[in-house]
Amino acid sequence: MAQLETSAVLFLTVLSFSLCSACEAASETLHIPRAEKIIVVDSNGVPVAGATLYRQLPLIFDPSEKRFCLGPQAQPITQTDPNGVLYVRLPNRGRMPLFLLSDEFMTRVVWLRPSGKNQGTPRTITLAPAAQVSLVFQSSQVFLKNAFVDLMYWEPDTRSQVSLITADWQSGNEANSLPLDLICPSGCNLKLYIRPNDPLQPIEKTVRPLKSGETFEAGTIAFQPFSGHRLIGKTAPKLHVRRWVKGKPTTLEELRGKVVVLEFWGLWCFPCGEKLTELVKLHKKYSRDGLIIMGIHDSSGDEQALTRSTDKNFILSKVPFKIAIDAPPADRPRGAVSKGKTIDAYQVSKFPTIVVIDKNGSVEGFGMQNLEKRINLLLYGKISSRYGKGPTLFDHVCFVARQYLVQILILGAIVLFSGMYILVKLGSRQENKTVS
Repeated sequence: MAQLETSAVLFLTVLSFSLCSACEAASETLHIPRAEKIIVVDSNGVPVAGATLYRQLPLIFDPSEKRFCLGPQAQPITQTDPNGVLYVRLPNRGRMPLFLLSDEFMTRVVWLRPSGKNQGTPRTITLAPAAQVSLVFQSSQVFLKNAFVDLMYWEPDTRSQVSLITADWQSGNEANSLPLDLICPSGCNLKLYIRPNDPLQPIEKTVRPLKSGETFEAGTIAFQPFSGHRLIGKTAPKLHVRRWVKGKPTTLEELRGKVVVLEFWGLWCFPCGEKLTELVKLHKKYSRDGLIIMGIHDSSGDEQALTRSTDKNFILSKVPFKIAIDAPPADRPRGAVSKGKTIDAYQVSKFPTIVVIDKNGSVEGFGMQNLEKRINLLLYGKISSRYGKGPTLFDHVCFVARQYLVQILILGAIVLFSGMYILVKLGSRQENKTVS
């Protein structure tokens, strides 16, 4: 009996060890992270108690108070104990996972990345005062009213980036310059993406890794307005089209009461194709509510080239809206790249250029910046619940139904008449049986 008990204990021990090994191997296979010990200290090496680790980015920077605020999606994970220690499982796989570690008052912050190595060894993180980026926006042609700033962490090797801090600068008065002083975390590869008010083009600026408490003087950044910005608020110029490659010919006068988006593009322009892809999604979402999108190719366009294009961003049969080739300008020969009569009328100097025309036929704005938001306001007078979401199943069904309306009607008629024929035949057979 004793031998049986000993054998049973030995068997259970071996089984437990095997199960533990299997679980460990499975966790390695599934990339389940082990708990990592992190010691949080200040710049003097003193442990920081009560420091909080958050997920969900980005932070919101309040320019008036010059301090960080947690975004509405921020979620606390855990806090350091009185010895400045916390244990946490941080995934080391996936696309750039980042976590925010902050003191109680958000005066000292650091962005925490999983180490991916030596998880059995404690890691020491220094919680120190942030750095600062100082620069001045400037525009000689258009008054500055506001600017949305997005500070992003990026990895040069993978070209991946994730937003760290957002801030919305408001200018008290319209001016040609606007100073910016942005507090930011130290020790990161940073990119500063600035989107000023329309019709100015956004700018991206690289910021080198900064030390704690350091101020980086980025100097003056001059913004250039979108081409054609002088047309904003005025009646949209007429379309001078040499050839409608897709869709029936139309005029802007016929489209009054609709919101019209024009993209001036060229098959030779790679960014143009990417914008076309985005416009296809907007067409699927809003075309049934009165959005009209048209692509105006420059006068160098050739109908055969557009029809035979195999570019993944532009296959004519998959573009759901009208495509036209611009008429050549009078002073330039046909086929001049980035030229055209309509292009000149809209003062286009850069490709691609997006033009938004309101229901009254006036130019509302230029560029992709906040395009869907502006479409919502022009269509509904408010931001709809569909804003920011992709096309729904209903949108796709409506899109397919419009694309193949004739075929659907013919198929429906065939099914209807077939059904009626079958019912008549069944009825006649029933009558014959009754008579018999």
